[in-house]
Amino acid sequence: MGVNDSRTLGSVQLWPNPSHSAIQLKIIDLDFIGACIVDLRGRLVQQLQPSALSGEIEVAQLPDGVYCLKLSTVSGQLLTLKFVKSGG
Repeated sequence: MGVNDSRTLGSVQLWPNPSHSAIQLKIIDLDFIGACIVDLRGRLVQQLQPSALSGEIEVAQLPDGVYCLKLSTVSGQLLTLKFVKSGG
């Protein structure tokens, strides 16, 4: 794959940040094979199915803190998006 290959130029948007109940994802031109949420110590707190990535991800059950949403793409990319979960 070249640098200009459109399969590597997709994007992911996450909002609201901070969030108290759910985060929204907008995925553009990327196919995912795996996803998880980890805390800042690297501990897995939630495993996600790729089908759950289109739209809303519930985070209300997580303790307040900073988390990373890690996404693995079909093309081998690993994307990490930081978000804050805070009480309402």
